[in-house]
Amino acid sequence: DKVYFENAGRDLREAIAELREGWQEVLFAIYFQGIHQASLARSLGVARPVVTRKHRRGLETLRANKALQIYALA
Repeated sequence: DKVYFENAGRDLREAIAELREGWQEVLFAIYFQGIHQASLARSLGVARPVVTRKHRRGLETLRANKALQIYALA
């Protein structure tokens, strides 16, 4: 199990590093810092739909990543 999670974490970090910078920023803020989309939009000086779009597109890109798809089936 430990090796599985280490590999999954490595693959996820690599996939996130390949995302566009704005998508990375939004995903990091939401999932690692616990910032809500509305608060994030205010701090970035953009409309909430912009944050929502970056969030959605970032997740879609991660879901489409072949290296991560093997973990979705496990």
